[in-house]
Amino acid sequence: MKERDVIVVYLKDTEGQLKLRPAVCLRQLSHNYHAFIACGLTTRLQYCVEGFDEIVTPQDDNLERLRETSLIRLGFLSQIQTGQ
Repeated sequence: MKERDVIVVYLKDTEGQLKLRPAVCLRQLSHNYHAFIACGLTTRLQYCVEGFDEIVTPQDDNLERLRETSLIRLGFLSQIQTGQ
């Protein structure tokens, strides 16, 4: 796993339940080389918070493996362990 990778991981939803969801790796944690900060992705663009979330497309060259236009939901951050 590396920064900007699109991955599928268990993330908590708005009700606190874990669900398998797409996410993007934002940054590897410097104090823990086996963890990343990741942010949830959705194709439901109507959930966009103007001036906060970011819409990305497969044509953007800064994301790996993005299949369709998606919304990076900055309110859905999680720490993801890589399994070393």
